[in-house]
Amino acid sequence: MATRQACERKNCPLEYILKDISTVHYEPERLFQWARVAMEVASA
Repeated sequence: MATRQACERKNCPLEYILKDISTVHYEPERLFQWARVAMEVASA
C-alpha cells in the first residue's frame, strides 16, 4: 500500500502484474484472497 500511496502523491503510474501463481498450491481459494487484497490496495 505504501508504494501505491507514494505513486499517487508523485502522480506516477503504477501497475501490478501477477506473474506467478505458484502460491496457489492446489488451493484455488487463494486466488480469491489475492484478488480481495489487491482490490483493497487499489481502492485505499
